Amino acid sequence: MFPPINQIGIVVKDAEKAAEYYSSTFGIGPFTIYDTNLQRATLYGESSPSRLKMAIAQGGVMEIELIQVLEGGEFYTDFLHNKGEGLHHAGSYTDNFDSYNRILAEMIRQGINPSFQYGGKSLSFTYFDTQAIGGVILELIYLKQEG
Repeated sequence: MFPPINQIGIVVKDAEKAAEYYSSTFGIGPFTIYDTNLQRATLYGESSPSRLKMAIAQGGVMEIELIQVLEGGEFYTDFLHNKGEGLHHAGSYTDNFDSYNRILAEMIRQGINPSFQYGGKSLSFTYFDTQAIGGVILELIYLKQEG
């Protein structure tokens, strides 16, 4: 039911420094670095606007996403405070919005509730509260394909 995992998200204190490290040490990259504003994000249903610096690279078949909080971002800052830098989530992309909504509804039906969510015109994502079993958060991502 859940699409294959094709992204790992790593929370870091400094996205540019971490991207340089992964590139120079492991040959991962190049990284695309950008700031993003998630003004309509929610954390457990409550407004949780976040401004993040993201660094994204393709590492083989796996996308590597480095996340630095610039403002807000309690979902990530709590992780950083409690666990330090490191693997935050495993993500799965779908390019079909109906499929995204169907999977989201099925997860909720099974009692696996959303924790952090964002919905936009070309990007929507939901993190599911799955830390209690396995210690890793799962993310479902819809990204509208260009063209």
